[in-house]
Amino acid sequence: TKGFNYIVITDKAAAEKSFIWLRQFSGSEKFIDASPAKLAGKKLQITWKDLEVYLPQAKGYYTVKEIVSIDIL
Repeated sequence: TKGFNYIVITDKAAAEKSFIWLRQFSGSEKFIDASPAKLAGKKLQITWKDLEVYLPQAKGYYTVKEIVSIDIL
C-alpha cells in the first residue's frame, strides 16, 4: 500500500520475474482487492513494455517491465 505495486511471478524455469503496476491496465480490476494468497499457483499471461526509469536508491537508470495487461489462464 506504499508507493508502486509490483507483481512477482515464477516462470516455467522457476525464475522470478518482477513487473511494475504504474497505471490502469487491461485486467487490473481483478487485482485491486485480491490477496496474493488467492492468486498463488494461478497461471498468468502478462503483457508488458520495457520502461527506463531513474531509481534514486540505486542512483541510476534501470529498465523495468510495466504491465500492459494480465490474463488469468
